[in-house]
Amino acid sequence: MSLDGHNVRPKNGLRTWCGCFLVILLCVYSLAMTILVLATVKVSLWLAAPLGNDPNGFVPASVGAPPRWRTFVRNESNPYHIPDNVFASEIMTRETVESLIQTHSSAVRINGRHARWVHDDDSKSTLQATFTPPSMGQDQVYFIRGLYQMRCIIVLLEAYGTSINRQTNITDATHKTKTNGNKKGEDDDDHDVWHWPPEHVAYCLNVLADAVQCTADATPLSFVNGFGSGHLTDGQQAWCRDWDSLRAWAADEERSVDAARGGAALTGSFGRLWRTVLP
Repeated sequence: MSLDGHNVRPKNGLRTWCGCFLVILLCVYSLAMTILVLATVKVSLWLAAPLGNDPNGFVPASVGAPPRWRTFVRNESNPYHIPDNVFASEIMTRETVESLIQTHSSAVRINGRHARWVHDDDSKSTLQATFTPPSMGQDQVYFIRGLYQMRCIIVLLEAYGTSINRQTNITDATHKTKTNGNKKGEDDDDHDVWHWPPEHVAYCLNVLADAVQCTADATPLSFVNGFGSGHLTDGQQAWCRDWDSLRAWAADEERSVDAARGGAALTGSFGRLWRTVLP
C-alpha cells in the first residue's frame, strides 16, 4: 500500500508465474527425456543381446554364458550322445529314444512372468503361455527354442528308426489283426505301427535348418587326422554357449515340468499334438 492509501500491485507477480511455469516445463521435459532414455536403453539391450541369449530377459542373461570351447564327447558320458549302432535293432533305437526323452524337457513353467514375441512385420506382442494337459496340472508354460530344437532331433531319431523297422512292425501288426479277427486294437495304433507323420519330420528338419542358419557358425574345419580318416569335426572343439547351464536352469524345480505325468494325455488327436512338444 502506498503512502496515500492506494493499493499497489506487486511487480514480481508476473515473474513468479513465469518462474513456476518454467519449473513445470522443465519437470515435464525431464520426465519425457527419462522415459525416452529408458525406452532407448530397453530397445538397445533387446538389439544388443548376444546370439543365443534371451532378449526378453525371461531366461537370465547369465544362463548359457559365457561362451567357451567345448569338446563333444562321443560316448555314454554325454547324455545326448547317439551311439553309432543306434539303428542296429528296433530295441536299440527304442532304448536310445527313451533315454533321451528321460533326459530332456523343452517346457518350463512361466510362474507369472511373460516374454515378448516379434511378428513377421517386426511388431511386438506379449507372448501368451500354453496350458499343459489336465494330467500335467494345466500349468502355463513356454517352450525354450534351443531345447525344442533338441526335441526335434529326438523326433528325427525315432522317425528314422521307425522307418527302418517299419516293415517288421507292419508284418507284426498284420499278424495281430488276423489273430484278433481283423479287429485293430488300441495298443496296435499307439505302439506297434506308430510313426511320425512325414509332414512333422519335414517340419523338424526345417527347424534344425533354421537353427543352423540362425547361428551361422563360421568356425573353420578340416580333416585333422588326414583326409578320409574319421569325420570332419573330429578332434576339434567348438565355440559354444553353455548348454548344461541352460538345461539345468530349465530342470530347476522352480520351473521344471513333469513330462512323465503327461502319459495319460498322449492319446487321440490332442495327445498326438502334445507328443510333438513333450518331453
